[in-house]
Amino acid sequence: ELIANTALGDEDTTLRVAAIRLLHDGDALRSLAGLDQEPGSAPAHAASAVRKAAHERLAQLIDEAAIDFNAFCSSHGHRPESMAVAALCRDAARLDQMLACIDDPAVLAKLVMEGPSVRVRQSAAAAIVDPGQLHELLPRVRGKDKAVYKIIRQKCDALLAEQRKAEEAVRESAELCESLEQHAARPHGPLYATTLETLTTRWRALSAHPDGGVEQRGEQAIERCREVIAAHDRELARQAAENEAERVAQQEAREARERALEAKRRAAADQAEAEAHALAEAAAAREAEQHARSEQRAAEAQAHSEVASLIRLSSDALRRGNSRKAARFRQGAEEAMQAAPPLPAHLERHLQQLDEKLNELRQWKDYVVAPKRIELIEEMEALVGSQEAPEALAEHVRALQQEWRTINKGIVIDTSEDGERFQRAFQAAFRPCQDYFASQAAMRRENLEARKLVLERLKAFEARLETDAADYPLVMQVLREAPREWRSHSPVDPDASRPAEIEFQKAMDRLRHLVGSWYERNEADKRALIAQAGQLSSVEGVAQAIDGVKRLQAQWKQTGPVPRDKSQPLWDEFRGLCDAVFQRRDEARALHSAEQEAEKTRAVAQRAAAEQDLRDAEAAESNLLEAARLVRAYERAVMQDASPEERAAMKDTAEAFIAGVRRWPGGGLQALKQAMAGADAAPGEDDAARQKALRMLCIRCEIASSMPTPPEDEDLRRDYQLSLLMTSMGQGRRADDHDWDAMLVEWIAIAAIAPEAHDGLERRFMQCLAKRPTKNSRRPR
Repeated sequence: ELIANTALGDEDTTLRVAAIRLLHDGDALRSLAGLDQEPGSAPAHAASAVRKAAHERLAQLIDEAAIDFNAFCSSHGHRPESMAVAALCRDAARLDQMLACIDDPAVLAKLVMEGPSVRVRQSAAAAIVDPGQLHELLPRVRGKDKAVYKIIRQKCDALLAEQRKAEEAVRESAELCESLEQHAARPHGPLYATTLETLTTRWRALSAHPDGGVEQRGEQAIERCREVIAAHDRELARQAAENEAERVAQQEAREARERALEAKRRAAADQAEAEAHALAEAAAAREAEQHARSEQRAAEAQAHSEVASLIRLSSDALRRGNSRKAARFRQGAEEAMQAAPPLPAHLERHLQQLDEKLNELRQWKDYVVAPKRIELIEEMEALVGSQEAPEALAEHVRALQQEWRTINKGIVIDTSEDGERFQRAFQAAFRPCQDYFASQAAMRRENLEARKLVLERLKAFEARLETDAADYPLVMQVLREAPREWRSHSPVDPDASRPAEIEFQKAMDRLRHLVGSWYERNEADKRALIAQAGQLSSVEGVAQAIDGVKRLQAQWKQTGPVPRDKSQPLWDEFRGLCDAVFQRRDEARALHSAEQEAEKTRAVAQRAAAEQDLRDAEAAESNLLEAARLVRAYERAVMQDASPEERAAMKDTAEAFIAGVRRWPGGGLQALKQAMAGADAAPGEDDAARQKALRMLCIRCEIASSMPTPPEDEDLRRDYQLSLLMTSMGQGRRADDHDWDAMLVEWIAIAAIAPEAHDGLERRFMQCLAKRPTKNSRRPR
């Protein structure tokens, strides 16, 4: 009694709430919950916190079976307060059970508008099924409760979609029946059977059964079309029999003519063979005689040609002023004439003229070059005692020596006295250069010896590393300083220093390898710590994960260095994992409460939206495949040059079907429009290329859906997988919904091929589509 008085009194709200949580079922508790008041009125003590505490206590008593829920529904099932109590029960079905007991649509509408909680309003909205009431409530809840508005909006949209679907089914059955009747009235053509098969498949696959009259008309039209095909087949059989008889008669007459011609050819061939044998013997004798004479003339012409060529080369050398080369060619001509027959008169004249010019040029060159020799000797003698730098003096002396050799080529007159004078001047002028070069050689030797000492110290340091524990910071200092000291001892003789250079580089490479191995071990230690930090992010206990992160951070400080380009990325990765562990405490608490509330409020709406989206997607894909069949039939009609009336009828059927569909998969409508636009033009590639493109699409789908490939295409699949492996560097790839939609659109975009080839490939493609992962196999987010 004291508890009830406290709960009903005017004390502090917190004290009243605590008293309410201890009350048993009775008038006091139900009065505080507002269950004994008239609808729309509230007692003076009905504060929101008190009212809510009373609702929660009643829900707790119902969950504990202290209150019979069925009796509670019978007593208060139509009141908003009872709905609030049912919404707070642990069993979510309590609220649905109470709503199911309400027969008055006005009560449900009032709960939708004025329900005590979000859950009550949403559940009441979900319980309304009357289309008129749904459309009436839609403008009233707009802008008041988004969740309730969304539920009613989706139910209205679903009802509208069902109505439109029914109307579309009626329109589709009527149009398809009319198409069948029009097709039955046409004469047989190349695509008559294909068109009938397409129309029959669509007729059998109608989503809604047509009414009796339309169904009877459609079946009769199909029977008339089959009679047209049967009559056409009988006519073809009759024509085939007549053509076969005519072909047999023509074949027999052709064989008789061929036998007569063969006999004539054999007789003519025998006579021609005898005549050819006699002619061949006479020709062989003449050819042998002519060959002997030709060989003799060729030998003489070759010898004369060789002498003439040497005379011409000698004359060309004389015109260029090269008397030495001209004399060498003249000597070669003299040797060639000894083994050759007598020369013709014109070659004798050319040889005599060559000898005269050769003697004249030799004498003239000796006369012209003499002043230049004196000039070079005087210039060389002027360099004796010169104050030029040794390098420049050596270049000057060598240039004069080279010029001396050049002007003395081909000289006939004896110039030994001038040569001796030039050599004495050369030796006197070059003597200071010899001293300078000797000092440079000594300096290079000294530098080489210094480098060898550096190499010895480096080898000694390396030997100590093999016996003692490696001091890696000291090794890194040696790697920095040793090359600088090595380069400071320059210049050196490249040939003499090459062995030492090779040994030095090998020693440096060994030290670099040692430091690199150290870096690799340090990097492996750091990556192991990163892996452990990553595992801690999945540990359930947050406190345990934080202790582990602190331990890993202490171990990170003890690891050695790594290359500069890897140090910061490794640290960033490790620090990010550690920070993620530290952030888990706050995130876990907030995420848990947010997920629970969001899941409760969104479950019903998302389930309905996901189911509707799946139905729409399946219908869109089915419509896309059906439209593709109609477009492909029209493309085949164009390729096979069908009659204009038949092509126009097929085009109208395809366009009417496409225009009647409101939703397509991504890119599907554009692909259909492009196919229709290009159907009247010749295809951009031959039939084999289009068939190969369809095969490759089937192979890609079979790989994505893990299905086997027929034996005839196993080589294509192996080549495609090999190219895919080389392109992706061995990284696997999983097909998702977007990839399947893209492959479906790509299948639609390929122009038509022969029906017998296309049907088998289409069956393979459809089997793969049936095996793909569906959108509703994953939980909607």
